[in-house]
Amino acid sequence: TEARKPVGYAYVSMYFATELGDWNLMIEQLYICAHAQNKGLGTSFIKWLEIEYNCIARFRLEVNEDNKNAIKLYQRLGFQFLNYGQMVKDF
Repeated sequence: TEARKPVGYAYVSMYFATELGDWNLMIEQLYICAHAQNKGLGTSFIKWLEIEYNCIARFRLEVNEDNKNAIKLYQRLGFQFLNYGQMVKDF
C-alpha cells in the first residue's frame, strides 16, 4: 500500500497441472493503479509470491501483448512465453 491505501489487487489460484506433473500457481490478475506503477510494487509482489509459494513448480500468467510494460516486468523476473495454443467455447 501507498500511505496505507490500496494501490491495486491480485487474484491467484493454485492447481495441479497434468502437463507439468506438478503444482502451478496461476496469477489470474495483477493490477496496480496508474499512480502507483513504476515503483517496484509488481516486482515486490512477485518476489513475495516466490518466497511464500516456494514449493510451486511453475508460476503462470497471461499478459495482453499490448501491455509492453508488464511484458518487460515479467521477462525481467524470469517469465518466458509459452508456445501454447488455447481454445475456448463461450456460451
